[in-house]
Parts: sequence; C-alpha cells; structure tokens
Amino acid sequence: MTPKSALLTQGLGGTESVWQSPLADTMHDTLVGVIDSMVSNLRNATVEVSDDWEAEPTYVDEDDYRAKWGQ
Repeated sequence: MTPKSALLTQGLGGTESVWQSPLADTMHDTLVGVIDSMVSNLRNATVEVSDDWEAEPTYVDEDDYRAKWGQ
C-alpha cells in the first residue's frame, strides 16, 4: 500500500515530477514529513480512543455517573 504522503505529493520534486527544482524537492520533503506526522498522530489517537472505549465496562450500577450519561 502506498503511503498517503507519497500519494499527496506525487508530481512534486524528484526526477519524474511535474515540478523539477530544488525548491520543489524541499517542499516535497517537508510535506512528506508533515503528512506522515499527521497520519501517525491520527493513528495513535485512534488507538488511544479505542483502548479507552474497551476499558469501559459494559454494565454499571444505576447510581454510577456513567449510567446517567445523556440525561
């Protein structure tokens, strides 16, 4: 599977690109770093939320504050 950063920066910088210049190469490298960081942070946040969700009990006592959610 092609990384999102490669898909989103395709044609920017490098030998087979639409924009061939040192600036395009620099922009490409910068964007790849930013996009990879965003994707990584999103994956980490998704795992944390999933772990928090899984840690919650299925049932709680009726006087538990979680039983009154949404009321």
